[in-house]
Amino acid sequence: ARVRASGGHRLSALDDVTDALSRLSVACNSEMDLQAAVGQILDASGIANTPEADIGTGRIDFLAGAVGIECKVAGAPAAVARQVLRYCGSGRCDDGVLLVTTKASHRAIRGINSFPIRVLVICGGIS
Repeated sequence: ARVRASGGHRLSALDDVTDALSRLSVACNSEMDLQAAVGQILDASGIANTPEADIGTGRIDFLAGAVGIECKVAGAPAAVARQVLRYCGSGRCDDGVLLVTTKASHRAIRGINSFPIRVLVICGGIS
């Protein structure tokens, strides 16, 4: 893990991925466009990843170590939350799941128990 310059504490793998993808600022008309943009940033940031990774509870858009990354441009928050929570129980995303989305309504999605789920809304920041 890297050390955050301002605070001196170590960044988690989820922090590393979130920091890299927070630079994402593209207009995505489809989930495929969003996935392509995410893949380009992960690769440019030197973050090893597996696209369309089968993690046993479904196929997540990217697996970067033990961080799952799911991309969404549509979907009701409850349906997306169910999908993300399935990924949390896979045993393959133990460092957390990052939902990269264009829908502000997805900000309501939260982790379960102590499992970290972050939501990055493109052009809207992180919640």
